[in-house]
Amino acid sequence: MKIKNVTANQLTAIVDEVSREQYDGNIIFKRYPCQIGGFIHFTLRVASSKDDGAKVSASGRRSVALCWHGHRDVMQAIFDAHPDAILVTAMARYEGAEGFDDTYPATGDQNIGSMMQPLSYRDACNC
Repeated sequence: MKIKNVTANQLTAIVDEVSREQYDGNIIFKRYPCQIGGFIHFTLRVASSKDDGAKVSASGRRSVALCWHGHRDVMQAIFDAHPDAILVTAMARYEGAEGFDDTYPATGDQNIGSMMQPLSYRDACNC
């Protein structure tokens, strides 16, 4: 992901707070925030695939990838604190808090499974 109009320290504080308060500290950075051009680039994951926020495949296999709900909660906290933030992910571009509110719910319906075992992004966890 990449973000604009938020500093690396602000981003780290938000991720730490959401992780601690909602996911028992399980959300961590896979790629720590670093400035590249006008954006700060970062990647989130979970520390334990057995705890809250871990993504689960259609076959039930757990991974350290952060689930849809974890991403949603972090992004919601970012836009609550910085409504003018611009956040770009592999699934969407969110321009400000209003853009996030309008766009994010539909990303949960995207199929991340296969044709034989479809799985919507929002169902790929135990949240």
